[in-house]
Amino acid sequence: MRAGRRRRWVALALAAGVLLSSCGGGGVVAGIEGTGTAQVAAASSGPISRFGSIFVNGVEFDTTHATISIDGRGATASDLSVGDVVEVQGSIAAGGTTGTATTVDYRTAVQGPISAVDGPNSTVTVLGQTVQIGPQTSLGAEAGGTPTFASLVPGTLIEVSGFPGADGTLAATRVEIQTQLAAYELTGVVAAVDPSTLQVVVNGDTVDFSGAQFAGFPAGGGLQVGDRVQVELPVGSVAGTLLATRITLLPPLSAASGAQGAVQGEIDGYVSPAQFQVDDTAVSTNAQTQFQNGTAATLAAGVEIAVQGAFDANGTLVATTVQFAPTNPILVRATVTAVDSSAGTLAVLGIPVATDALTRYEDQTANPVTPFNLAAVSVGDYVEVHGHLDAAGVLQATVLIREESSPEVELRAPPSAVTAPSLTVLGISALTGSATQFYGSEETSISSAQFFASAAGGATVDLLGSISAGALQVTTAQLPGEAELGD
Repeated sequence: MRAGRRRRWVALALAAGVLLSSCGGGGVVAGIEGTGTAQVAAASSGPISRFGSIFVNGVEFDTTHATISIDGRGATASDLSVGDVVEVQGSIAAGGTTGTATTVDYRTAVQGPISAVDGPNSTVTVLGQTVQIGPQTSLGAEAGGTPTFASLVPGTLIEVSGFPGADGTLAATRVEIQTQLAAYELTGVVAAVDPSTLQVVVNGDTVDFSGAQFAGFPAGGGLQVGDRVQVELPVGSVAGTLLATRITLLPPLSAASGAQGAVQGEIDGYVSPAQFQVDDTAVSTNAQTQFQNGTAATLAAGVEIAVQGAFDANGTLVATTVQFAPTNPILVRATVTAVDSSAGTLAVLGIPVATDALTRYEDQTANPVTPFNLAAVSVGDYVEVHGHLDAAGVLQATVLIREESSPEVELRAPPSAVTAPSLTVLGISALTGSATQFYGSEETSISSAQFFASAAGGATVDLLGSISAGALQVTTAQLPGEAELGD
């Protein structure tokens, strides 16, 4: 809605409640479903939502004795960040909310200089890769500070973690600005191999591997179409024909038969609703699979989901639960009016908000708290909350960001009542007037009548203003299109 803001909703809004599973007498817990034993082998792949140990897919994994690696090199938990997509191997306790990690592996999706920026669509291009910036994107900087989308200009060196899409777009879960890079990186699936020229195509880029070292490949094996690889490149490489210095084969998430598993990402290698891949991990469904926010018929190539289940003897993740991204993403930016960290709840402008183990926490104030969680939030803090409404009308938080104090209020949701010149959004009365500016998608100017006609039809609205006389005095009212959702 405002120039320079970095948020754009993408379908990776698989956050609060993504891996919620029934346990016992109808109870609900976050994370991988427990089996009643003290510890069960588990493998999980997803972004880190917060620290304490590390939270991945709703499970808090103790990393005290874990072997941690970043791009194949030894590291520590302090080298990881919120939003990094990691693969965790280890075990979980009964109940499925805590576990112990034996290994934590992080692989950069792409890193190098930004060559282009598309502000209206909230994307940047790195090594020919389109990177989508959204509300699930944590922005950071190696040198400190709190960058915004406006900080991402051509020439800026960045490291990106995220999920690849079927169309080649990378949905970023974290983007970190770097001061320097020892090498450029590109991770993706091999689409073509030409042994005569010693070249492969990875995510649309042609890669010359004639001088590359190879790692992780079986003895006597070579590059094959469908391999997921990480390509290391010299600093200064540009999109086109890239000269690889090292190529590492990245196996899909797997574990022994009977081990619990969780993975989220975009469906690729789609065969049928009963057989497909998610981020290169083989997944199957059956008559016992539970679907949330959709049905088996909703499954298709390019659809983003979260899956939990157990691995079979073939290394396939047999899904017990498949969850689709909730529809109608909600946004609230305002002051915290109540907080109960023990219950995992708060109120923002009086709007009830619930958090869980999957809620992404970001502290973007001048003096950020580490680790940042709900216990660090106080009444009077100014926050930005992304999420969706549950059946009881409570906002389930996907992302909670603490920002510097501001009188500005922003509400994005379908209205519950519309009577021009006023409307009610999330229980808040909002009043437009002669000074209100009205916009359609892509911030095209529209009339007040056009705005209210769409709002009355149930369209999502985005209202910006300040509270006065108990109501939101609207300065800007927009009907966000798909490209603007989450801006």
